[in-house]
Amino acid sequence: MRSVAILTCVAFLLTACATAINSERQPVLIITHPPEAEVWVDDKYHLRSPAKVTLSRLTNHVAVVEKEGYESAIVNITRSQSWWIYLNITCAIFIYHCWKSDVKDGGYYTFDDEIIIRLNKKE
Repeated sequence: MRSVAILTCVAFLLTACATAINSERQPVLIITHPPEAEVWVDDKYHLRSPAKVTLSRLTNHVAVVEKEGYESAIVNITRSQSWWIYLNITCAIFIYHCWKSDVKDGGYYTFDDEIIIRLNKKE
């Protein structure tokens, strides 16, 4: 029983902490003012706001927002460093391995959970 506990601890220490918490993908809520605008993310996802889209943490994304009577908006959805990577300190001597794995697997990154886009009326 003790060896199972030790193996579990070693396995945890060898995993990337942020990747264990954050998956490669993250749901992001897109809200527009006015609502009911059409949103395309990376020319793939088409939705009517407000709506959630699940984005890969491995890259930044671009959203195009349109609504009749309003100017179109292009919004860059950029990822940032996830604070979960600071748990990699638990990896002690394996910290470089954990950090490298988090970057590769996407756990290193995060997006804002909500993106609010305001459209301007056409003149």
